[in-house]
Amino acid sequence: GSVVGAVFVILIILSGFVFYQIALLTMNNYNRVTDEMNQADWRKANEELTIVNAHITGENYLDMTVKNTGSVQSVIEWIGIFNQSMTPEGQWFFSADIPVAIGENRTFNSGEEGIFISTFKITSNQKYVVQLVTKEGNNYVFTLYPASQADLALSLIAVPATVYQGNNITVFATVTNINEY
Repeated sequence: GSVVGAVFVILIILSGFVFYQIALLTMNNYNRVTDEMNQADWRKANEELTIVNAHITGENYLDMTVKNTGSVQSVIEWIGIFNQSMTPEGQWFFSADIPVAIGENRTFNSGEEGIFISTFKITSNQKYVVQLVTKEGNNYVFTLYPASQADLALSLIAVPATVYQGNNITVFATVTNINEY
């Protein structure tokens, strides 16, 4: 009888030890995943890209310059191009792997092999929205308006106001982009 009792006591102790190990392993996994999520949230919050310039080249390629103004390196993973002048709206998505180091200006072109799957041409005089999606999940959007939709203010100043034959006149022309983009 005492052997059977000793076996039960050993089984109870082993069961408690196994339960303790499982609980400890689960808590360690939980803490590890929580730390990884906090680090990912921190990287996402500290990532900041600025689209410095986007324009259409003479060959109808999209040319973009992006600056990393954040405190972590960014990697552009997806480029979305939306033609809002079409009905229905034209949508193209390109998988990319474009690293942008902290403080770096990075220029890329839709005609470059390796950045876009194939060379992609833009139709001029169309309104496009360009969306960049980073590895951390942040989205950066730039609207590319055709020249005919640009809101510009023109100031023309002639000095002197009255000019006599044989005299010179100086003309100052100032063009200001008053569009919100």
